[in-house]
Amino acid sequence: EIHIITVDTFNCTTEEMRQTPSTAFYDHKSNSCGLKYEAALPIRHRYPVSLKGPFKAGEKHDRTVFCGGNKDTAASDRDKSSLFFKIPVDKKAVGDSAYEGMPEKVLVRREGHSKETTDF
Repeated sequence: EIHIITVDTFNCTTEEMRQTPSTAFYDHKSNSCGLKYEAALPIRHRYPVSLKGPFKAGEKHDRTVFCGGNKDTAASDRDKSSLFFKIPVDKKAVGDSAYEGMPEKVLVRREGHSKETTDF
């Protein structure tokens, strides 16, 4: 079994932060203030593997949360507690298009995949 988890982020709307108002909290999906969380759910059993956050909704991309930093972040400065570093070498997560570009860690659904893969 290669694919062990599904990974995605979700935003929760919240009231505007009175003490520290910032556009970094802006959630473009709900057009309001929000917080972002990353969830990793196992494919073969029912208990969550990871829930990480909160992050300001507009501050970090899904991939930045997953990798512990963006492409400009030096490898030595990345957050080693991120899921990217926790997935074993021979295993993969399943994610949406936000996780493209990391075929060694995440399977992203694409046109041309077999029906079996798409249904999975």
